[in-house]
Amino acid sequence: PDAYTPIVKLVFDGVDIDLLFAQLSLPVVPRDLGSLMDDDLLKNMNDASARSINGCRVADMILSLVPNPAAYKDTLRFIKVWAKNRGIYSNVL
Repeated sequence: PDAYTPIVKLVFDGVDIDLLFAQLSLPVVPRDLGSLMDDDLLKNMNDASARSINGCRVADMILSLVPNPAAYKDTLRFIKVWAKNRGIYSNVL
């Protein structure tokens, strides 16, 4: 069965990592692909890949809008750890 959002879960050196997968409709991924914000990347992309890449696009957009990205990231990490320790956080639906 197809995954709703393709993801590889792993633990590396004690750190939980969720590695997202998206299949681009390009013969070769350009070396200078610096941003996922180009809407042309979504052309001819399957739904699962679009959901996967849009998660990254939304995260990038949020970071570009906050006044202090470093403080935002630290706060988000704290909230996730706090909620996970209380059993009220999971990034899996």
